[in-house]
Amino acid sequence: MKKLWLCLMLIYSSFAFSQDLQEIEIIKVLDCNLFLSSDSQLIKLAYVKSPSAKIHGETSWTLWIKKFATVQLINRPLYYIPVYSSLNRDTLYVHLYRGKKENLENINEYYLRLQCGEYFKPPDLPDLIAYKDAVNNPLPYSPKVIDPDFEEKFIDEQVQENKEAEINKPVNRAAWIQIGLFTLSTHYRMNKYVVSLGYDAFSGSVNRLSNIWGAFGLSANSNWIDASLSMGVSSASRKHYTENENHDIIKSKGNMGLIFKGQVLPHFKHVFGMGLELTYNWSKDKECSYGWATIIIALGNWSN
Repeated sequence: MKKLWLCLMLIYSSFAFSQDLQEIEIIKVLDCNLFLSSDSQLIKLAYVKSPSAKIHGETSWTLWIKKFATVQLINRPLYYIPVYSSLNRDTLYVHLYRGKKENLENINEYYLRLQCGEYFKPPDLPDLIAYKDAVNNPLPYSPKVIDPDFEEKFIDEQVQENKEAEINKPVNRAAWIQIGLFTLSTHYRMNKYVVSLGYDAFSGSVNRLSNIWGAFGLSANSNWIDASLSMGVSSASRKHYTENENHDIIKSKGNMGLIFKGQVLPHFKHVFGMGLELTYNWSKDKECSYGWATIIIALGNWSN
């Protein structure tokens, strides 16, 4: 029975390689070992298990493999022999060849010699000695032969940090400019911390107050709303004008103080937000102290 099984496997292997070559056009490299043909068929190299940028993150190695595949396969004369289909039949595993029919190069073997993937024998299919030998005879110009640590160099440092922490969360940050009735300010938030710089100004019949301030605070945020409480320092200047027709300045004074800001800002993910801001500025000079509530309009980008 065992001899019969081996015989059947050899017959299957011979049949697979004896099939007529079929032409194929690869139009897109989707992953290290996943390609899209011109007739919308998903293609993978049989007996090759490559790293996946979609699953493990983009590294300098997966990027190199995809660039290599793009140069070698896109708009090139290619042929294939089908081996088997995935269980849901959406992906076809093939032996892929490049070049002219009288001088074909096996891409599966080339992948293995470049160490772009590991040898992987599909269940119930025979071992292929040529592919196993390819793994043991890597090409000297393979990046992994030149630099054994090549695979560990992540393209995106945030991906590296997420991988090490076993998380896969997007960066939570935002930057926006907001305008109110008496205020103009810019804000930058990273996770739960927010930094703000602004300018407040208002005037009465004989007084004009202007205040430059900076604040640091805590933010509670979601995809559609930012709420924050901040505290900082301010430098307020008060000017008193005479009531004559020239409005001569008779007094100008600057005072350091403390400023407190609280706001709720509903927003879209991009461009626009609108909310309410509460402000209180304390100064030794009571005439430089003030408080107000104002509607604010914000322009920026929020990534949660």
